[in-house]
Amino acid sequence: MSEQNNMNKGKVRIDFPPKWVTTEKANGEPYTISNGKGESWPAVKCTLPSGTTVDGKDLSGFSFTTFQKPWNKTDIEAGKGTGVYINADRNVSLFKYDQDGQRHDESVEPQKLSDAVEAARAEYREQHQSHDRAQEQETGLDELCEQKTAEANERESGSQDRSSQNVQR
Repeated sequence: MSEQNNMNKGKVRIDFPPKWVTTEKANGEPYTISNGKGESWPAVKCTLPSGTTVDGKDLSGFSFTTFQKPWNKTDIEAGKGTGVYINADRNVSLFKYDQDGQRHDESVEPQKLSDAVEAARAEYREQHQSHDRAQEQETGLDELCEQKTAEANERESGSQDRSSQNVQR
């Protein structure tokens, strides 16, 4: 364990849910990082969630690639989120393509990026928990309405049966 801690010394960890990270391109090819000497290594592409802001700049939808660790692919394939490590002393190069195919680049300090992604994740969780609570409350009201309607229908149906019995007498 201390060996892994030493390996990650001088690194910043960013945790991503599964839908924000991938090891494969849309065509199924793996993401790689190459050095220009013909060597390449497996990579993870991380996309920043909506609401990711650094120094007042909205970085929603920007991406970066980083070296894939043994657990990344396994985590992603299992539908779990994963954590990536980036060098603490080197800015992260982000990129994003607009609808016209124009590439936009940004450079961000690693710790600021980690903090911004965590803040965006917290906001996302809060919004969805609020939505889920509202939906639960709404569902509870819907069920109550259905129950009361069914009870009223039973009463009405029972009273109609009694009236038809009275008419037959």
